[in-house]
Amino acid sequence: MAQIIVQEEYGQWRAWFPESPQASSGGTSLKGAMGQLLRDNGLDAANLHLQYHGASARRHVFRFENVICQDCRGTGKYVGFQAVEDCKACSGRGYRS
Repeated sequence: MAQIIVQEEYGQWRAWFPESPQASSGGTSLKGAMGQLLRDNGLDAANLHLQYHGASARRHVFRFENVICQDCRGTGKYVGFQAVEDCKACSGRGYRS
């Protein structure tokens, strides 16, 4: 189960995955920030089932089920003979939409 956190700060909304908060997306609305985050990470909102697990008026938590990436078996990493890098199929997330 993965989460998306969306928070309003000074009139702007910011959305991020808890495992990588530095890679956030912004917008002027909750929907805009979350939509941008999904697009930035190659996720199709039409294929996700989000469940709202609210927090407060300015901070919202959504959970969604995801499919484990078969290329990296959910680790998010590609391990080669001489290198370890993020899985290209799932962008290092360990799951796909």
